[in-house]
Amino acid sequence: MNETIIFYNQVADKMVNLPITWEAAPRIEEGEKLAEIALNPGANLEDLEKMITSDTFAMVFNDGEVVPMTYNQWETLRSWQANQMIQEKIAALTLAPEVKTQVSALFENFTEGMRIKYLGQKSWTSLYEDLLQDIEKAL
Repeated sequence: MNETIIFYNQVADKMVNLPITWEAAPRIEEGEKLAEIALNPGANLEDLEKMITSDTFAMVFNDGEVVPMTYNQWETLRSWQANQMIQEKIAALTLAPEVKTQVSALFENFTEGMRIKYLGQKSWTSLYEDLLQDIEKAL
């Protein structure tokens, strides 16, 4: 059981870690800090607390929807978001189109490997071995 849970406003891309106590049921402490991430949860804290389980790592708010996530789900989401930002930066580079395509594919493949890793189906070593193979193919 986590002592804190990430509360993440996906639209505003802001987050706050709030302490959780685990007496008879999970209880969100310092709930007033949700305002720091421009979040009006649309549900009271009691409703949010009912969504928390022992493996909840983050609560993601997006367009009125609240999704509790495990650590692996959270890391998959953040990897995907990072890749989207990287893809935008690659598109803005002044490189030949074929080079941009190769660089973009390296990050796309790595992000897909991260997704598989967080499903528990790939090790860190395997992830980086795949990346090195992709780099070797690109050179």
